[in-house]
Amino acid sequence: MRKDKKTILVTGGAGFIGTNLCRRLVREGHTVYCLDNLATGSEDNIRDLEDAENFHFLCQDVTGLPCLPADEIYHLACPASPVQYQKNPVRTARTLFQGALAVLELARSRGARVLLASTSEVYGEPLVHPQPESYFGNVNPNGVRSCYDEGKRISETLFFDYRRMFGTDIRVARIFNSYGPFMSENDGRVVSNLVTRALRGEALTVYGSGTQTRCFCYVDDTVEALVRLMAKDDFCGPVNIGNPHEITVQELAEKIRLLTDEDLPITYGALPADDPTRRRPDISLARRELSWEPEISLEDGLKKTIEFFRRQQIRSPQQTEKIYETGLVMGVFDLFHIGHLNLIRRAKSRCRYLRAAVLSDELVLAYKGAEPIIPAPERMEILKSLKDVDEVVCITEDASRIKEWKRRPFDCFFSGDDYRGSDYWQWEEQELKKLGADIVFFPYTKECSSTDIRNRIKE
Repeated sequence: MRKDKKTILVTGGAGFIGTNLCRRLVREGHTVYCLDNLATGSEDNIRDLEDAENFHFLCQDVTGLPCLPADEIYHLACPASPVQYQKNPVRTARTLFQGALAVLELARSRGARVLLASTSEVYGEPLVHPQPESYFGNVNPNGVRSCYDEGKRISETLFFDYRRMFGTDIRVARIFNSYGPFMSENDGRVVSNLVTRALRGEALTVYGSGTQTRCFCYVDDTVEALVRLMAKDDFCGPVNIGNPHEITVQELAEKIRLLTDEDLPITYGALPADDPTRRRPDISLARRELSWEPEISLEDGLKKTIEFFRRQQIRSPQQTEKIYETGLVMGVFDLFHIGHLNLIRRAKSRCRYLRAAVLSDELVLAYKGAEPIIPAPERMEILKSLKDVDEVVCITEDASRIKEWKRRPFDCFFSGDDYRGSDYWQWEEQELKKLGADIVFFPYTKECSSTDIRNRIKE
């Protein structure tokens, strides 16, 4: 008999589906550990949960998963949209393989039940329609989407091998397109793209001819299916989780235009490589084993999603603070923490292209009197993995800083307000003014001070 109130780990818990799942589990009174490295998730999604006694947030990469208590593990950690996972395909593939190993080892050591959030992408460009779980798929192993598609397939392989070899109590859900509150406005998913563009009064961009089809499942229905699958004692999947109602992307754009009451043109762009032309789940197995099928219609779900983005005050650049073409953030970044990540996000919200400049270890030593905690190559790799950073460069000497600025022009220099009090800043400010760049400071909260966090680590 499984106990009513459990200790549950959700990896990727600050992402879109993870956030909605954590909220459901906290409401039900479970003790929830939310683990996320915030590469694509956002602490803003879960900030209001952090006051709950039964909710614990850990800013941690799943590949370095700590030994946590857990009766159940929902494994969702990984960039989930092409824009995100194609940015660093090697990191994506590594996260999927090593992340799956890490959660399986934790589940094995704790005797926990573990659920993998797999994806409809395991079917690739399907030759069978709709797609049942018995279909092995038609996946390009060498394409631009392969890091994610094949990464999820190897994750499934690992889960079933752990079941066969060690008797690990696994569950595998193949999630089709999901949408709803807490989607990121810049995540590249078709629903969030179209809704945010409509609310900004911009033309709605459809890729390809718009005749490619998708099936959209509202996130509450998706979460309900995941919870039912986790609770099912005699069924491990894989099982399709999605809405079988098929719609073209063109029809979706027209529906969003109607629901936002915006008379906007629809424009067309090139279809991305390996983008499936048809996608529809066969959910017969979910109906039979989980007594589940979607309950929220596409129109009702889109209304809820549009209202969520309206509350986020999505506006056109002309209605907000000045938007710059190219921005620069620069710093030591030798101790990454939420303050750095928030600064980078806020900088990206004010510019279309964001460059991050990392100081070499030698310069860090010269300025700080101590070697950096994270070496420059690793700092650069971390920054490259962030969805908000478009380019990363390394500054190796003082003189090269000005040369670098002149070689790669930018319109605005973004920094945390704790920096402008330094003696060094006075020289830098003069040089920036000579280049004609604006300067924008963002406040660090007291908890985000690098010095405070260093001291807490030493303690």
